[in-house]
Amino acid sequence: DMRFSPAIETTCFRVTQEALTNVTRYAQARHVWIDLGQQGTELQLRVRDDGVGFDASAAQTRATQGKSFGILGMRERVELIGGRFDLISAPGRGTEIRAYFSLSPISATADIDELHSSLTMASATKQETVSSIRDRS
Repeated sequence: DMRFSPAIETTCFRVTQEALTNVTRYAQARHVWIDLGQQGTELQLRVRDDGVGFDASAAQTRATQGKSFGILGMRERVELIGGRFDLISAPGRGTEIRAYFSLSPISATADIDELHSSLTMASATKQETVSSIRDRS
């Protein structure tokens, strides 16, 4: 039974969860398709619906301005572990979310090590801040 890195598995789950939440809230879709497959050294996730769709370009702009946290959160989760994220939609044409992840052992290990290092630094910074506040009291 093949397993992917916990970071990839969690990201796929969370992106799918957010995409399905968006379908439920906004899409007015009759059908949703979820595809997860491996092609060579790449894992591909695709969530698509036959709903009302929307202007993807405008949605991307809103996301970068902090007005659409769902799309922004999906993109950031994917990119944080070295993946690629695509959003395809148009009014009346449904929506498709795509995420691609490298499965090469070297880059996967490097991505996990980098993520772990970032989290460790963030934790250390938080501990230093708490210690600094305690020292002032």
